[in-house]
Amino acid sequence: MVRKEPIPVLMVTLPALISIYLGIELGYISFLLPLFITLVFLSFFLSSWFIIVPHCQFFKNGLLIFFGIFIGLSVLFSLQVKNKPLRTLALRKSITSVYGELLSDPMPAGTDYYRVSFKVEQASTIVGGVYSAHGMISVFFPRDYVLQSMPGGIAVSTMPGLFLAKGLRVTVPVKQGSSIKGQQDRFYFNNTSVNTDVSNPQWKSRTSRLRAGLRFSLIKTLYDWKEPGGLLLALLSSNRDYIPPHLAQGFRNAGLSHILALSGMHLSIIAALALGIGIGTGGKKFAVRFSLLVIILFVWFAGNSPSLDRALIMAITAVIFKKMGVSVKIVPLLAFSCLIQLLISPADTLTLAFKLSYVALAGIILLGRWLTYSIEPFIPSKLSSSITASIGAQVFTAPIVSSSIGILAPVGIIAACVTGPIVTLYLVSGIFLLCLVIVFPVLSNIVSNLYAGLYRFLEVIVLWFSKFPTILIQDLFANLVTSILCISMIFFIYVLYCRISTRRIPDALFSRL
Repeated sequence: MVRKEPIPVLMVTLPALISIYLGIELGYISFLLPLFITLVFLSFFLSSWFIIVPHCQFFKNGLLIFFGIFIGLSVLFSLQVKNKPLRTLALRKSITSVYGELLSDPMPAGTDYYRVSFKVEQASTIVGGVYSAHGMISVFFPRDYVLQSMPGGIAVSTMPGLFLAKGLRVTVPVKQGSSIKGQQDRFYFNNTSVNTDVSNPQWKSRTSRLRAGLRFSLIKTLYDWKEPGGLLLALLSSNRDYIPPHLAQGFRNAGLSHILALSGMHLSIIAALALGIGIGTGGKKFAVRFSLLVIILFVWFAGNSPSLDRALIMAITAVIFKKMGVSVKIVPLLAFSCLIQLLISPADTLTLAFKLSYVALAGIILLGRWLTYSIEPFIPSKLSSSITASIGAQVFTAPIVSSSIGILAPVGIIAACVTGPIVTLYLVSGIFLLCLVIVFPVLSNIVSNLYAGLYRFLEVIVLWFSKFPTILIQDLFANLVTSILCISMIFFIYVLYCRISTRRIPDALFSRL
C-alpha cells in the first residue's frame, strides 16, 4: 500500500541554506546571537505546538522555518569548529614537520601543486621539539612528487613507491605558507629541509589500504590503454592526471566540465548496469539491493564528493521511503537529501560542487519539466526531454558559474545532449572491457586498440564544440545582468507553463466525454 503524504521539507531546507550562506557572508562570529534567538523562538513554537494550538497551520509552518534556521546555524557552528586554525604550542614559523592523517586524495591546485586536507596530531620544530597539535591544515605537494608513485612518474624522492591517498597516516616535512581568511592554514611540502621526504607511513585501517591498492591497480591497468584509459580513469575515479591537456581544456570550453566531475549521471549509469545484472541473476528484489550495494561501493572507491554524495543519499532515501510505503515527489526528495547532507557533511556547503549539483538538478526537474510540457504539442517529450533538461541545468546554474568561474559556454546546452549518450556508451563499454582484461590480461593491447576508436570519435566531437565562442563575465555588472536574465527566463517559462496547463485542463476533460 502506498501512502501519499505531503512532506513540507522545503520549509526546513530553504531556511537552513539561507542561514548558512548568509552567515558565511556576515562571518562565523555572527551566528551566536541568532542562535540564541532561534532557540528561544523554537522553544516557544514547540510549546505552542503541544499545548496551545496544536492544529494551527501558522504555528506548524513557523516551527518548520525556525527548525530550518536552527539547523543552518548549527551547521555554521560545526564549520567554525572544523575550520579553526591549527592549535599547538609550537610557533608556526618554526614548524618543520607535521604528523597526522590525509583526509582526502591529492587534488590538483593549479598546474604545479596538489592539495591534501590534513588532520594534524603532532608538530615538530626546527630545534627538535615535538608538540601535540590539533586542527585541519591544507598541505600542498609538488606535482612531480605526487605523480612519482604512479605509472609514468619519475622518482624525485627517497620513497618513490609511496602512494598518497585518503587514510594514510604519515609525517610530512613542511614550511608555512600564506593563509587566507576563512580557509584552512596552508603549509607546503618542504623538500629543502633536512628531512626531505615523508616518513612513518601507516594506514588508518585495512579498508583505507584496500581502497588505495584498488585505485593504484586501476591506474596501472588503464595506463597501458594510454589516452583512452586516462579518460576512463577520470570517469571511474575522478583522477584526471592522465587526460591529455588539450582534451581537458576542450571539455571546459564546450561547457562539459560536469562530465569529468563524478556526479549523479555516472552513479545512475553504474546503478543501471548493476540493476540489469541483478534482474538477470536474482530477480527484481535482489536487483535493487545489489544495485544499492554497488553504488555504495562505487562512491567509497571513487571518493566522497558533494555531487556523488547527493546522488547516493537520494538513492538510499528513495528506497527507504518506498519500503515505508510513502510516495515522495522528486523535489521534496531533493530537499530532504540536501538536509541530510548538511547534517552529515557540513563542509560540503562551502564547495562549488555542492551548489552546482543541487541547483542543476533543480533546474532539470523544474525548468526542464515546464519547457517539455509547454512545447509538447510541437515536439514529443521523448525528443525534447534531453534538450529541455540541458537548458534547465544551464539556466539555473548560470548565475553561480558566472560569479565563481567567470566563463559561460552556451554551446554546452547542445553539446551535453550530443555527447551524453556517447559518454554513456564509453563508460559502459569501458567497464565491460576492463572486466575482460582483468580476467584475460593478455588481451590488454587488443582491447586498448579497439577502445581507441570510440575515444577518437568522442575527442573529435568535444574539440569541435570547444571551438564555439564563450562568454566572459569579468565584473559585477555582468554578473548582475546574467542573474537578471536567468531569473527573467525562469519566470517567463513558469508563467507560460501555468497558462498552457490551465488551457489544457478543460481540453483533457472534454476528451474523456
